[in-house]
Amino acid sequence: MHIKKVKIHNFKCFAEYEMEFNSKLNVLVGSNDVGKSTLLEAIHLCLTGFFRGKYLKNNLVQDIFNNKSIQEYLEKIKTDKTAELPKCFIELYFEECDPMLLGKENSDGENVGCVSYVVEFDSKFEEEYQLYINTGEVYSLPIEYYTINWTNSAGRDITGRTTPAKSTIID
Repeated sequence: MHIKKVKIHNFKCFAEYEMEFNSKLNVLVGSNDVGKSTLLEAIHLCLTGFFRGKYLKNNLVQDIFNNKSIQEYLEKIKTDKTAELPKCFIELYFEECDPMLLGKENSDGENVGCVSYVVEFDSKFEEEYQLYINTGEVYSLPIEYYTINWTNSAGRDITGRTTPAKSTIID
């Protein structure tokens, strides 16, 4: 089993990114600050739930979001109280995976093996969030109103113990 494709939305330097891999060898080459390490961080996060050595569910930080998406939200919320909060997601698609992973709960809507790591607004905080934005003092992304959904394409919640592959980053 190998990772066939990665899709990233609003994660660090990537507003939108998609890359397909082959089953043999993949080499990342590029100048400094183009996203090589960020791509590896995204894959690692999606497989382990860890970001910069900490379990992200317990240490959610604004740093994972694409800066441009944050700035666009902060500008728009000044004049439009219905401005949508940014969402961040990473999806890993697998070739020849465990049938337990198969399903259509992925952004492609195809019956494939996929793991999704989604950081998005939690609607249970809608009332409190509305009170907050009505103050007119929104200067940063209100991550306290976010939740993390870590699932496979069968729609089942997963943990680091149930992901189909393991990952380690040595820096």
